[in-house]
Amino acid sequence: MKMKRICILLIYFWTSMVHSQNGDSNEKPMGRKLCPPMENVPQPINRVNTSAIIRELRLEMKKNAFHGPPIDAYIVPDTDEHQNEDVADHDKRLKYLSGFSGTGGVAVVTQTKAVFWTVWMYYKQADEELSCDWQLFVYGDSKRLDEWLLDEFKPNSRVGADLKLISNGDWEFLYRALANGSIILVPINNNLIDLIWVDNRPSYPTREAYVWPLEYAGKKWQDKLDATREKFQVMGFDAMVVTALDEIAWLLNIRGHDIPYGPFLKSYVIISKDQLHLYTNPAKLSPDVHKHLHTANCFSAHCARVHDYEAIWTDLRTFSQVWRKVLVPSATEYNNGASRCIYILINAEKRKQAPSPIMYMMAEKNSVEKEGMRLSHIRDSAAMCNILAKLNEQVPTDFLITK
Repeated sequence: MKMKRICILLIYFWTSMVHSQNGDSNEKPMGRKLCPPMENVPQPINRVNTSAIIRELRLEMKKNAFHGPPIDAYIVPDTDEHQNEDVADHDKRLKYLSGFSGTGGVAVVTQTKAVFWTVWMYYKQADEELSCDWQLFVYGDSKRLDEWLLDEFKPNSRVGADLKLISNGDWEFLYRALANGSIILVPINNNLIDLIWVDNRPSYPTREAYVWPLEYAGKKWQDKLDATREKFQVMGFDAMVVTALDEIAWLLNIRGHDIPYGPFLKSYVIISKDQLHLYTNPAKLSPDVHKHLHTANCFSAHCARVHDYEAIWTDLRTFSQVWRKVLVPSATEYNNGASRCIYILINAEKRKQAPSPIMYMMAEKNSVEKEGMRLSHIRDSAAMCNILAKLNEQVPTDFLITK
């Protein structure tokens, strides 16, 4: 998942560099395949008609029940609350709205337009899947999202975004950019896609989390917790919020089934000097996990106090009242950091963003982890050899392989 994000970023920067060397940017959307639709000419078989869904979203944008006056544009990213791009089916809001099944996309819907940005590696897929309602842009070869909004709207226009699905860093950048044109970035607390996605919405996975054995982890989770506390206290904090799912899995030596392509449990963790709070669906925790985390009668610094996933939104505001300085993860090369919603729950004078120390601790592999990596490379190498041998046997010598 992290490697995919890095690849997408590299492609974005490369296209941006090439683009800047070639002169002015292409300010027009990319040409669309078989758009507008032609009579008696079939559309691509993968194309998804989301016209009715776009109309429903526009109706919600006109309402003022949750976000005040109507909003002129609504931003829909492909991420979940933890800034993951590979998300559970329940959280695939961008796919529901647009039909795009890849990653690395973001959409903006106005009352008259629907615009989609993706990277070059997914351009062909997006062109095939998006209906002709959508204008298609490519990162680095077209206007950026903020540039498009500034050109599209007059001062005092209102652009909405879900605070839970956008990182604090991205929010602050977009807020400042739009302010240059006196455009208002509106925080949306009740996701508009959630309001219209009622029928046939997939449920979250129900499989239980499980303990990652010490024979693979190489270090007890209590020792990792002590080391984490020492790290953030040296940095001048007396508490931190952990939002990255891979960091939580590593820290607590647990794994889950909530995210595609990653063995993670959808959860948050709050760590203070003498407490650890785990926010997740309690039904996902097996008896072995409860025993592993010592959740029963938890009164020490080396046990986990378990709460419902949604309780983080009230508890964080309450707990932060007694802390002096709270570490909120900032964006790094590997993840986008905490969401805007997490960030603003803590009083301004007490919060500070910094890279999560857990990320660096994960990179320092112990002897058990190093051996596990060596063994996994052996298995991967054997699998690759089998694939190449099968291709050599089955593919004719004069056959041109393109992918």
